[in-house]
Amino acid sequence: MKINGKEYKIPEIGFDAVCQLEETGFSLFDIQNPKKKFMTIIRAFVALATGLEPEDASHLIEQHLLGGGKMDGWMEEIVKAVETSGFFQAVMKKSQKKAPIHVAESEPTPTE
Repeated sequence: MKINGKEYKIPEIGFDAVCQLEETGFSLFDIQNPKKKFMTIIRAFVALATGLEPEDASHLIEQHLLGGGKMDGWMEEIVKAVETSGFFQAVMKKSQKKAPIHVAESEPTPTE
């Protein structure tokens, strides 16, 4: 992603990166509905790519936009990073498996 004329690369999305994203207020599972938290997603990934704290990433993005920059292609890069993450794919696969249904044993009905 290009910000203020400088190219930043989103690192491999492993467990540590997921934790860093969550610390910025974004759960990787939110990527399934990016319109819901678009700006939070952008800020979280800019913070991850730049190594900045979320507030500093917000400032960097704001300066980029005020200077006439655009966010063209950023979301596509984010989605690609998530889709190619082996860790994320493994987590999604496990979460999509149906959990076994446990039927509570009913207590015997008292007979009259």
